[in-house]
This record gives sequence, C-alpha cells and structure tokens, in this order.
Amino acid sequence: MSLMILPAALLALVAPATEPMPFLTMTRSATGLATTQIEIGVLPGSNQRHYWFRRVESGQGEITVNWTDSQSCEGSRDTVVVAATQVSPPEVAVPGIPVTADGSVVITLDGVQYSFEARSHYAGNISSSLRFTSNVGTPLADYVEDSILALEPCWSEDVPGALQNWP
Repeated sequence: MSLMILPAALLALVAPATEPMPFLTMTRSATGLATTQIEIGVLPGSNQRHYWFRRVESGQGEITVNWTDSQSCEGSRDTVVVAATQVSPPEVAVPGIPVTADGSVVITLDGVQYSFEARSHYAGNISSSLRFTSNVGTPLADYVEDSILALEPCWSEDVPGALQNWP
C-alpha cells in the first residue's frame, strides 16, 4: 500500500460507511507532533443550514475521532463555516517580483503547517476545489486555530443523530 493511500484508508476505517462527503477540510500539523484534521459537511435533512464536523487527531500511532454539529455547538456555524468564506488565500509568488516592499524574503524552516481544501467558485458558479497551505502568522493559520478553539468544548465520540441513518 502506498503512503498516499494509507491516510484515506485509515479514515475509512473510522468513518461511518454511509457518511456524506465533506465540502471543507482543514488540517494543522506540527513538526513531530499530532496532526488535527477537521472535516465539515452538510447535515442531511437540514436544507444546507446545519453542518457536521469530524475531528481526526493522529500522532504517536494513535487515531482519535470526535464529532459535533452546528445544532449542538453554539456559534460554530458562524465561527467556523461562515468564516471559511473569508479566509484569504496566499498570493502567487512570481520569481523576480518581490513579495515585500523592501524586497526581503521571509523563510520559515519548520513550525506548524496548515492546509485548507474546499469547494470553490468564481462569481457564484461552483468551479472545482481550492487547496492551499501556509505556516504560522497567516490568515489561514488564524482561521484554523480559531476554528479548533471554537469547536473544542463541543466534541463527542457520538456521531450526530442526523448522520446515523444516512441515507
């Protein structure tokens, strides 16, 4: 089995077989420490107004899965889901065009890696997927850390009721 297939295979073992697909996945991975991945999807039967959240934490050979939803986690819809639409992606770096006013370059060798993958669109038309990564001190890092903090008191080992009988 290749390393690219292994994470998906592990996640398949801890996810309900009939679970709807997430539309957004964010990850925080610290060098040498645990990785936290949060997936977000639409709760079935909610007319796209409520969302489920699944957190998968892995590190030191262990995987922990927790769940919550926007109906039971006060403020999560605005703090996590709506806020995702406001995350600024990084700008394209073009050789020869400075990224800072003084032409200096900032290099980060290690730290925390953040990633964001979601459905995307231009002017209201669903296009494809958007994926970007960054390090500490960025809008993406702030969004992921704020989301983790907002969801922290809400996690449970129980799958939200609306997902238990899906479809």
